[in-house]
Amino acid sequence: MDLETGVIGDAREFDLGGGEKLVMKYVPGGTFTMGSPPDEAGREEYEDQVSVTLSSHYWLGETEVTQGQWETVMGSNPSQFTGDKNLPVEQV
Repeated sequence: MDLETGVIGDAREFDLGGGEKLVMKYVPGGTFTMGSPPDEAGREEYEDQVSVTLSSHYWLGETEVTQGQWETVMGSNPSQFTGDKNLPVEQV
């Protein structure tokens, strides 16, 4: 599966085995403004606006990595709060 190219809205699904899947979403490179404008209600003093440039695209998981996904790939579960395999993995 080619992860070198994509367009906004693209998603790729990977079968991890054991019924677990991982969905990745395409994030294009580019420049955007991050932070709060000075007149925004509830703005904190440290929330200045800055220009951010992503020099290239990347793929980002659609959700947090779940305990089921982690266990399938890594063979163990380091989470303190275990239960449903759809809970996010923590302690990593």
